[in-house]
Formats: sequence, C-alpha cells, structure tokens
Amino acid sequence: MLSAESAEHAATRDAIERDAQFVGRYISAALNGGSAAPIVSLVLNNYFALFIAESQQWLRLFRLGMPNPLSEDVRQIIKQSRNSLKLFEDSNRRIRGQLTYFKDGILSEHRSYFYDRFGDAVPPEATDLGIFRYSGSIICTTHSASFGLGVPAKKLLEEEGLVRGLAKDYGRYLSLWGTRITEAPSFLGCLDDALVGKDEDVRSCEFYARTFNEAGPEELNGFLSVLQSAMNFTSEILSLESNVESFYTVFKIRFLTLYHVIRSIRPLIGNRALTISSLSQSYILRIISNPMAKLIISDADVTGLRQSLVHYRPEARFVARLDTAAPLYGLLRAAFPGRTAMEAVGEVYQCAADTAALINDWAKRRASS
Repeated sequence: MLSAESAEHAATRDAIERDAQFVGRYISAALNGGSAAPIVSLVLNNYFALFIAESQQWLRLFRLGMPNPLSEDVRQIIKQSRNSLKLFEDSNRRIRGQLTYFKDGILSEHRSYFYDRFGDAVPPEATDLGIFRYSGSIICTTHSASFGLGVPAKKLLEEEGLVRGLAKDYGRYLSLWGTRITEAPSFLGCLDDALVGKDEDVRSCEFYARTFNEAGPEELNGFLSVLQSAMNFTSEILSLESNVESFYTVFKIRFLTLYHVIRSIRPLIGNRALTISSLSQSYILRIISNPMAKLIISDADVTGLRQSLVHYRPEARFVARLDTAAPLYGLLRAAFPGRTAMEAVGEVYQCAADTAALINDWAKRRASS
C-alpha cells in the first residue's frame, strides 16, 4: 500500500500524463480532418494552456530536472490563456477589469481591424464578429477565441501563423509528459459534420444589443457569450467523448468550466456598477438554485476539488483518502460525501446541461426578437 506522500505523487504524475495523452489523441483526430477541428482547437487552447502552466512546476521532480523548453514570451501567453478560464474570478481583474479588457482589448481592437479601412463610410455589410455553432448552439465566437488565447487581439489578427506557432510550442512541451500523436478514439471523431453550422458573420454591436441583459452594456453581453460558448462546448461536444482513458481530463474540463461559470454569474446579482434587469436576475437565480450549483458556490470540499484538479496536487484535506485505483484518485468521494464517484459525476454533468440550457434561453429571448 502506498504512503500518503507516495499516493499524492502518484496521483499528480498520473493526472499530468493523462492530460498529455488526451492532447495527443485529440491532435491525431484533428489531423484526420473534420470541419469542426479548427474551431474546436481554438476552444481547447486555454485548457491546454492550463495543463502546461500547472505541470511546469513538476518537471524537475518527475522528469529528472529536465529544462523547460518554453520561452519566457510563450510562458506569459500561457499564463494569460490559463487565467482566462477563471472568467470573473480572475483575482487581478474581477468583473470590472474583465469587462474593461473585453471592451478595450477585444471589442475595440476587432472593430478597428475590420472597420478602420473604410474610414467614416463603413458599408452595411461589414462585420466584426464571427459565430460558430454546432447543432444550432454557439460553441465559439471570434471574440471568445481571442479572449481564451491569451494574446492581444491586435497581435492575433495581424500576425499570420501566430496560432500555429503556439500550437507547435505547446506540442513540444507536452511531449515531455507523453503526448504522442497516435490514432485512438476521440470525441472529435463523433462529431457530425452535418451539424457544424456555416460561418456566421455579424456586427457585434447589433448582436450584443439583442442578447442577454437588456441594459447592457455590450461588453457584459459579449462576456456572457464567452460563458455561453464554454458551456455549450463542454456539454454538447466534449460530452461525446467515450474513450475511458479520457475520463479524468474530460471530467476536469467539464467541472472546471461549470465551476467558474456558476461562480462568475452569481456576483452579477446585487452588483451596483451594473444594471441587471429583473428578467436577467430571474435567469441567474434559476441557474444558481441548482443543488450542485449551490455546492459549487458554498462548499469548501467542492472548492478543494477545483484546487486539486487545477494544480495537479490533491488538497491536504484529501491526501489521507487518496486511492489511486479509484475514479479521480478518490477525490470525488472525498469532495461529495454520501455519493458514489459516478453519482457525483452524474450530478455535475446534469447541472452543466441545465446551466447551458438556461444560459441559451437567456441569450435567445432577445436575440430572436
């Protein structure tokens, strides 16, 4: 039987390697084509950045002091991309800072790039926002992709090959942990090309004016579309993954997305700097009243699960109960006492599906008017 310290290190190393192997299976599937692959890759970027950012501290212990191959510039991009997953929980920006960044760093930069060439005579057909759907649901926009990549929008729009170069850097690093491009089942192979929507280009000012909160501001509605895209992607696309080897990584991505979406939506109630309509408040209250959402908001053990998954290090409260042979190393049973591991997974996934449906209804009630 492993000691607590040995079990902790075994769980940490296994988790890092499982994430790296998931990336390898995904890359293999993406190289084999599929019309959704380029968009899915953009959506997954900040999750891959999380894997890299949080595994770097373990290189010396588990890889015999192997040096980090990433340049300082790339590490900064990875840090910003990883932090984008926190949404309004980013401790440096919070709500006000994130909305300011979305307004000045994304909305304004995209509009300048697409409209400045026309001077004062912007034609009615000119657009600045691309929307991508699967089975009718928004899974990504050019704004959400820009937010998640961790790169200034101007740099992203103007530097051809930037994303491809980052992908190579990410792959080079993750290969240290076992990422191999080998053919294996992946959720990407389960996507139906017939359900991949055609590229939809719109004017962001018009689109954000008729979605989510009536009073705006548009940067809030735009940021809420980032949450909407993330929930739809994890609930409708990542949920198609059936490879048992991907269970850890898929749960991690789906749980962390739900966790930060719930905890980002809740503070909008009572926020004095924003005018949240009564109808918007009703949607928020319905989202956060789900029993699992309540645990996410207030339960310390659920927060501990989040910390353990993010940092690849089980929280101290869980170490004595680690079981490397159990699903998620026993963390699920520790975080959700009274439930089996799979009961906890089912509740998390059901809450995610309910949350995605409510956010979509919240958005569509005005977008269709």
